[in-house]
Amino acid sequence: MRKTLLFCIVSFICSISNAQEEPTKNPYCEPDPVASTASFLNYLKLSSTRAGDGDLLHHTSENTGYENVTSTTVELIPEGSYTFNFGVGDASATAYKRVHVWIDKNGDGDFEDAGEEVLSWTGANTGTDLKFSNKGIGAIEVEGITRMRVAMRSSDSPIDPITPCDVFTDGEIEDYQVSFPVTPPTAGTYCEPEAVASTASYLNYLKVSSTSAGEGDLLNHTSENTGYENVTSSTIAMVS
Repeated sequence: MRKTLLFCIVSFICSISNAQEEPTKNPYCEPDPVASTASFLNYLKLSSTRAGDGDLLHHTSENTGYENVTSTTVELIPEGSYTFNFGVGDASATAYKRVHVWIDKNGDGDFEDAGEEVLSWTGANTGTDLKFSNKGIGAIEVEGITRMRVAMRSSDSPIDPITPCDVFTDGEIEDYQVSFPVTPPTAGTYCEPEAVASTASYLNYLKVSSTSAGEGDLLNHTSENTGYENVTSSTIAMVS
């Protein structure tokens, strides 16, 4: 969540914004499926339109059983609808396929909360890729960075639902980093002080420092001795 803090002293004001924070969360479970030569994700395409051209994401699988692709960030919109296109490994192998997609919507480090499973499908095998158009992801509680998990299995028998931390030998699981827009805080109207300039009582300068040395590495502002000074044209990055 991005926060904005207005730092005010009688003789001047300067605006300070701090860096975006990730929500406190538990570490994600790391699935341990065994790599298969027949049942895996050739690729995953995530698209903003029905065309399914992978304009948001087009990742080719390394067929490792579990793959962490969180070095790549996919930007999504809450309540948005997207096209998911799964390359299904050896399309001639096995009789059934199953796919699931989860998004950690509240940023708590799991995919177990209501509504976090955004896609679930199972059916007979197909010689073509699996394409799901106009799939809504629903409301999102967290702003900024979170995680999406994708799972696929295949079998000669009907397949039970996959859980986010499943262990199996006939498919693949992949993790992706997704980002949702940060809503800026609603700005109010600050009162404007009416301090009268004084030749004896004023701030010569203000230093804000990141260390006890006080060298003013974040801010070193010399006062103009005007009684009230608005210095919000300067922004200081601070970490909470």
